[in-house]
Amino acid sequence: MYEYFNTIFSKYLCGFRKGQSTQHCLLYMLENLRKALDKGMYTGILLTDLTKAFDSLSHDLLIAKLNSYGFSTSSLRMINDYLNNRKQRTKVNNCCSSWRNIIYGVPQGSILGPLLFNIYINDMFLFSSTFKIANYADDCSPYEFSESISEVIKKLENDTIILMKWYDSNYLMPNPGKWHLLLNVARDDLSIIVGTQCITNSSCEKILGIYF
Repeated sequence: MYEYFNTIFSKYLCGFRKGQSTQHCLLYMLENLRKALDKGMYTGILLTDLTKAFDSLSHDLLIAKLNSYGFSTSSLRMINDYLNNRKQRTKVNNCCSSWRNIIYGVPQGSILGPLLFNIYINDMFLFSSTFKIANYADDCSPYEFSESISEVIKKLENDTIILMKWYDSNYLMPNPGKWHLLLNVARDDLSIIVGTQCITNSSCEKILGIYF
């Protein structure tokens, strides 16, 4: 599966891949922003947040995506069997809840879990082909640059509409309350609107361990 998908995955999908790291994700973005700044342009980054991304993946949709990538019926049955009939419960001190079926998400701590997550989100890069996005696992940061700061903000707002539509179609839960905006101008009166949420400009944010 790894060998097969290495020829399919977007080069901007940097998480859980051999030869890729947070460094590659940041460099892809930084080089584009640096070139824009060298030309005297304005830049903006939107840091997004998902609620329990690995626990929210739809099993049926994952199987449908694998089918569209060309997996055989027997392979789909095997992976479906791997995902289904798992249970979990909660233990507090000596008290345990009843067992409940796991109907969403990939098994975390498993070898296949990260690969299945990458397969699930790979088409996001086709969906967002009109804008740039820095991605590492469930950390997605659309970024833009333009001749004016108002145009940067407008582009980012359009990007979020597309991204939110993809999240909704794939049963993922965005949390705009934890999103952050980072423009290359020191003005706290600038903001973007995501749904009903107003996200104001920050002077400094941490992206994948690096302060911008």
